[in-house]
Amino acid sequence: MNLTKKSVNLPAQAGLLARPRDVARRQMLALLTWVLLGICLAAHPGHLAADENEAAALEAGWWKALATGVGQSPLASAELAGLGWNKFAEHLGMDEPRYLATYAAYGNGDKLWVMGRVLANGPARGPRSDDRWWDNLLASYQRWETDEVQGAEILLRWGGQERQVMSDHEGYYAANFEIFPDSPIQSPVLASHELQENTILGTHRVFMRPDAAQTLIISDMDDTVIYTGLSSLRVAAQQTFLNNARTRKPLAGVAELYHALVRGPDGEADNPVFYVSNSGWNLWDLLRDFLELNDLPRGPLLLRDLGREADTEDHKIVTIRQIVERFPDLPVLLIGDSGQHDAEIYTEIAQAYPDRVLAIYLRDVDPQIISEDDRRVRAVTSPLADLDITYKLVGDSVEIANSVAGLGLIDAEQIERVRQGVQRDRAR
Repeated sequence: MNLTKKSVNLPAQAGLLARPRDVARRQMLALLTWVLLGICLAAHPGHLAADENEAAALEAGWWKALATGVGQSPLASAELAGLGWNKFAEHLGMDEPRYLATYAAYGNGDKLWVMGRVLANGPARGPRSDDRWWDNLLASYQRWETDEVQGAEILLRWGGQERQVMSDHEGYYAANFEIFPDSPIQSPVLASHELQENTILGTHRVFMRPDAAQTLIISDMDDTVIYTGLSSLRVAAQQTFLNNARTRKPLAGVAELYHALVRGPDGEADNPVFYVSNSGWNLWDLLRDFLELNDLPRGPLLLRDLGREADTEDHKIVTIRQIVERFPDLPVLLIGDSGQHDAEIYTEIAQAYPDRVLAIYLRDVDPQIISEDDRRVRAVTSPLADLDITYKLVGDSVEIANSVAGLGLIDAEQIERVRQGVQRDRAR
């Protein structure tokens, strides 16, 4: 038997140490709940309704009662089952680290920030074009049924510097590095964890502030970049659990719009874009794949730890404040939607940094009607009228393109490209 120590290279895309097939890793109570949810979502007549009126009628009936009771329970039941499993796994020594989730690092010229997570199970496999709803449901279950590893020592190396960190009770680790004139700003951060017989390796991709940057772009994800339908519990559940990164749809024209914003008015800028969302870190791989598959500009995905009491709704505003303060010389563009709390958060950011925020754009999640969300957004954004900040509630990407062209943030010729992107995406 060969006991020679070996290294297993785990890139950010895969990063997985093969697990013994005979080790049962399913938390049965949680899995049964997910299966029930999937059957309800897939079999729900509204999913197969002939038109929107039929779907709306069905939505108003038995589905709401079922979705309220069952649709909100998978994470809770997975968490309860997970507590029991973690104790059992720890007792049997089955909680060894097997995978490093190496989230993207970013730097501002002075410091580089990096964060990751240590897990005893690997990520869900990548999306396939022939995946059925039950394949996506299983992948969703695997994505949320994470076995976090506490107290794992991680060695991080970058630019001739080393940081030894330890994972917390949710498996997360974090560190920062000093950036010097000769630092290898294009090089990834290397992460490693020593086991008895092998070493788990991972790489954190680095996003560094470009010298040519002119604007700091901060964007939400759900219903701003990726269609989620959060205004409807049923639609949001179907999008989240029964689809994958290939089948999820982008907001029409968003790729062309964001590339135009990244390039700037002269086409030579390289503006950084940050994707800040209240989605859990468990969705990191799905959202990363979605950005790549839909040709959106690369940038750090900054998500939320759903298991931390402190990391609640404050996550988004705290994270945005950090980004704004870490890039103090760049004016800020905020893009979100009207469906959740972006209006409140962005208004608070604008009031805190009135000389930094250039414009705020909120996508109207239901532009055909004047809804309660619209009235709420109008009320909470009213203080923006007293600030020298462009604010618009918009119906599509072309409206944003027209406005930012008027502000001189993109070339007016890019508007037609955005319009073509909107037409293409709507035809998908």
